[in-house]
Amino acid sequence: MKPNDLTEPVMVQAAWRPAAQHACARIAPSWPLDALIAVNPWWEMRDEPFQRVSARLAALGDVHCLMPATWFDKQQPDAGAGAGKATAPSPHWKNVSAWLDALQDRSHRMTWSDEVTHQVSQFCAMFLQRSQGAALRRRPSPAPAPACSLYVDWLAFVQADRGIEILMGEPGLHNAFEQLAPTHEQLFAEAFEALTLRGGNAEDYLHALLLDVKGWAALTAYFDRYTDVTPGAGNDMMLQLLAVRLAWELVLWRHCQAAYPSVWPSLQSAWQQQWQALDDMVQWHASAQARLWEKQAEIERVYRAPLHARLRMPVPAPLAVRPSVQAVFCIDVRSEPYRRAFEAQDPSIQTSGFAGFFGLPVRYRALGAVHAEPRLPGLLKGQIDVVEQPARSEDNAERYAQRLNRRARMHDCNGLAPTTFSLVESLGLGYAFKLLKAGFFPSSDHASDTARSAGVTWALQKGGVPLTPDERVALVAGILRNMGLTDSFAPEVLLVGHGSTNRNNPHAAGLDCGACGGHDGALNARVLAMLLNDAQVRSGLRGLSIDIPDDTQFVAALHDTTTDEIVCFDGTLTSQTQNWLDAASCMARRRRAPQLGIKPDKDAILKKRFMQRARDWSQPRPEWGLVNNAAFIAAPRARTRHIDLAGRAFLHDYDWRRDADGAVLELIMTAPMVVAHWINMQYYASVTDHRHYGSGNKILHNVVGGHLGVFEGNGGDLRIGLPLQSVHDGKRWRHEPLRLAAYLAAPAARIEDIYNRHAVVKALVDNEWLHLFRLDDDPARLQQLTRNGWQTA
Repeated sequence: MKPNDLTEPVMVQAAWRPAAQHACARIAPSWPLDALIAVNPWWEMRDEPFQRVSARLAALGDVHCLMPATWFDKQQPDAGAGAGKATAPSPHWKNVSAWLDALQDRSHRMTWSDEVTHQVSQFCAMFLQRSQGAALRRRPSPAPAPACSLYVDWLAFVQADRGIEILMGEPGLHNAFEQLAPTHEQLFAEAFEALTLRGGNAEDYLHALLLDVKGWAALTAYFDRYTDVTPGAGNDMMLQLLAVRLAWELVLWRHCQAAYPSVWPSLQSAWQQQWQALDDMVQWHASAQARLWEKQAEIERVYRAPLHARLRMPVPAPLAVRPSVQAVFCIDVRSEPYRRAFEAQDPSIQTSGFAGFFGLPVRYRALGAVHAEPRLPGLLKGQIDVVEQPARSEDNAERYAQRLNRRARMHDCNGLAPTTFSLVESLGLGYAFKLLKAGFFPSSDHASDTARSAGVTWALQKGGVPLTPDERVALVAGILRNMGLTDSFAPEVLLVGHGSTNRNNPHAAGLDCGACGGHDGALNARVLAMLLNDAQVRSGLRGLSIDIPDDTQFVAALHDTTTDEIVCFDGTLTSQTQNWLDAASCMARRRRAPQLGIKPDKDAILKKRFMQRARDWSQPRPEWGLVNNAAFIAAPRARTRHIDLAGRAFLHDYDWRRDADGAVLELIMTAPMVVAHWINMQYYASVTDHRHYGSGNKILHNVVGGHLGVFEGNGGDLRIGLPLQSVHDGKRWRHEPLRLAAYLAAPAARIEDIYNRHAVVKALVDNEWLHLFRLDDDPARLQQLTRNGWQTA
């Protein structure tokens, strides 16, 4: 830039900011381990056709949104082989670091690409662990948090560290770090000028840089968008992370110019030619993938064909008697086989499906806790605080809280490997015996989330003020209407949340209830049961035409998806209901045993083996989670009760005749259906490209920052997505990557109206991120909604 050219900085500033912001906007968030929920890693690109996103990601980051041709050929051996095989090496974008690896002989040294990712990742781990700890320590204080900058901290760190130059064997490298701009804004401007970044492709280049550190990019997206206390200032932590990654590009660019004059012209030439060829790269991948997308659509049709045949079968007439027991389960696919087993015990048993947080928009603050934890889907914000209290007024709250927290800490220790001798050292030799006992002779008690503990009750507050009686009634009435449970109550109504018992598993929260923010559903079920059993609430509900019989008891329960046990809280079941639950658990275990490699045996022995599996510290596959999820069905249970859905469907009860204004359907299409899509795409991506969107071999995991995520080994990028053992059994993939098929039993006009009014739903359908179908009152009719309107399925 010429010294007297005053217009160039403004032009550069105008160029970098929208490009950087748009690149950051393409990255979906990833939640920390202690609140882990499923996320579609391509969620922020939903406004584009899936096929176009797939081609661009393949060009920019060698990302695979489809299985390889060989996999499709094995699924359909008679459909013709060689789908989508390339006749030449596929072209891929190379960042400056990758170009230097290609142009230099680095066979005896670490590649620049690996070293840059490793260095950025190690710093992010240190920065976030330190700043998160500081943020949590500041929370009780009303004083504003001091601003901190990921880029500024990194710059100070890297300029003080001369070891990188020595490690890489690159004399003079440190000089390039010393020349970097003091702020991330100036860094962007300088890099855009030096690297000649212009036009729409600048956004793609910056996106490619974020793909190099996609794990940390996803975590910073979570901090920027979904937390109140963010270590970075101004919710721009990902932007600063991008500046750090871009700074490495500028350092290597300048270092090559200064230290390798023979390589410098080749780097310049390759760099310029690549910019001109980027659009052609994307088009090349789009053409190469066209046949694979046809194959993908075909295997999805193969799955749906028998399902459609069963959904078209005549629907049996429901019993015209009061049910003996009702049970509301989470829509999680693992609930469907258990519901079927429970219903098989007696025709008078009625089950239904509803989001596992039971419609409670709550944050949970345990006794003695400093802050509240969200217990609702990640897309929603908590509006009500559930504050835990001792059930008996004479209990000393402080002493009670200490006891619960001590128990919780012991539970946390159960998640650690038995070789963690530093833990024994800190707790004393007395605990060493307990640790060894837990490892080799585990007890049968469940994980001790304080929300499961006996002897507690809860105060409901909004803004620190207790909910009024009218607010409590309005809250419960809305939940019951959304459930479709406003009349014909059984004597016993179970509210069944779910959770998973497993040990030594950093991703344990991912097996709990995603609707409850990566926690089990015990708290939500217990709070709702408490409200529904309250005489004052019931009296208020009668004024809203919801009359709960005096003999109806609501019982909170938890379905352990690892063992298929049902644990009940705060209530006593009749012996008949308990016997039915016990029999259903036995039936569910018999059906699941082959999937887990457990040999058939007597029910008591099977139960013991399932329990041992749940408590085994060395078990890499305590359960299969939501593997093979493929469908979402919102309809009366009568439409599916006679169908074996094989644990592949999210089941949400819905009767459009009880939904006069369509508000419940709108809620279903914009919340539970979207959450099911997130889960579906997390499993999909963890299989189609485990290298980029799976978290690797869990045997090699090291937890970062206590809860931030995992490394596979001791470095590289932060890994996101599912562990390999959650989707692969050592011989084959256990999850079939299919896009979600969503079925809604509702009038076409009502579905189409919601689809047109909600951009998210319209984008998912039009851009083929999921398939949307309508179940008609006439079971023989089945329609699919596409961007071209309704079509016969």
